Amino acid sequence: MKLNQLTTNPATVKELLKDNPKAMQFLHRQCAFDFCKPFEVVQTFGAFTLNSVKKAINAETLNGLNIYILLKCFDRCGSLERELHAVEVNPHRVVGAQRSDMIGRCYDFNIDYFFGVGDFEDVRKKRTKYIYIIYQDAEHEREPKRNPDETYKADTAKRYNLIEACPVYYSNYGRRLQEITIKDKESNARPFKFKFAFVPAAPYTEAGEIIDKSGYIILTRREDLKRRAAALRAERAKADYLQRDLTEETEKTREELQKAAREAGEQLSAASLECDFERIKECCDKLRWAAWSLNRHDTKAAAKDFASVEAFFKSLDGIRKDIDTARKYLEPIQPADVHAIAARELPPDHIDHHESDLYIKFSAKSRALMLRLSCKSLLTTFKSQIDGETWYELPLCYNPAIGAGDR
Repeated sequence: MKLNQLTTNPATVKELLKDNPKAMQFLHRQCAFDFCKPFEVVQTFGAFTLNSVKKAINAETLNGLNIYILLKCFDRCGSLERELHAVEVNPHRVVGAQRSDMIGRCYDFNIDYFFGVGDFEDVRKKRTKYIYIIYQDAEHEREPKRNPDETYKADTAKRYNLIEACPVYYSNYGRRLQEITIKDKESNARPFKFKFAFVPAAPYTEAGEIIDKSGYIILTRREDLKRRAAALRAERAKADYLQRDLTEETEKTREELQKAAREAGEQLSAASLECDFERIKECCDKLRWAAWSLNRHDTKAAAKDFASVEAFFKSLDGIRKDIDTARKYLEPIQPADVHAIAARELPPDHIDHHESDLYIKFSAKSRALMLRLSCKSLLTTFKSQIDGETWYELPLCYNPAIGAGDR
């Protein structure tokens, strides 16, 4: 094959082959290019968009073209990467607005993948040194050579026969269908594996749930419809949030915070014991965190940055919960009441006793409880010889009416 007979840019092709000697093999095998037919290779420098790609190839539209881009870019440290990146051009969206691994594996050619759209967008806008745009008429597109052990993209507009569907076990999802083996109904091409770009929401086991009677892959379309429906619901929830004035709810929460702060100040001015100061200090720490959260909430609310009314109230509920937790430290616990409160707030196996002595297992919750004790002189700790854990000991605080197991 003589390149200068098939392309008007043989020098650019040679530059491409200098960057990766197997680039043309990759495009031939994985991207369905037929280099026995006319094709073009154009090189441009710097950041690029869909319009700049059209301008580079002097085309008003990309419909009817088989077009790919190979990128040479910098890494995040500013060094020039050794390998090229491959991206399929979608003429209906911004360039590369789909996962580039949909074009098939290419480890044999040392051509890298982008992990997702966000990774690609970062490179496209900030870290691209130059790109090669390779294109030819779609009528010259050939059936790519497929390795039965690798996965490839499938055209959802074509019809296929389902050969095999093997579910995969996910620790978070259970058994889910991730990969199928299919064969083109309208050609004699070899069967190939198609990997879904998502984990299906349900364990599809019947062929009719994957490919319909006509041979179209309906599972992908179904999942696309679900995502579109979710996006539509989110859009409506956002519109509902933008129309409502929720300033009053935020002010109510602010008043609760200020009231709790005043109560803490009053107790601080009257405190005389070390345990009182510890208890009030813990309350102030919780209130400081609630104030920080409320400040963040105000910033998002001012920018109308919440996704929905539900998200707005969820944020406020978290702040109110922090305020309620802080207020508990303003309510000292008397030794006679510690057993009843511990039984209400702690698991049963964290409470024990010996005769009239109460034992409480050390944990984050029990520590918060002990900080509220009005008298710390009774409180001691010991390491249990039974379970090896640390326990609090409170003499004469066991209440037989509540009960607990004997140690």
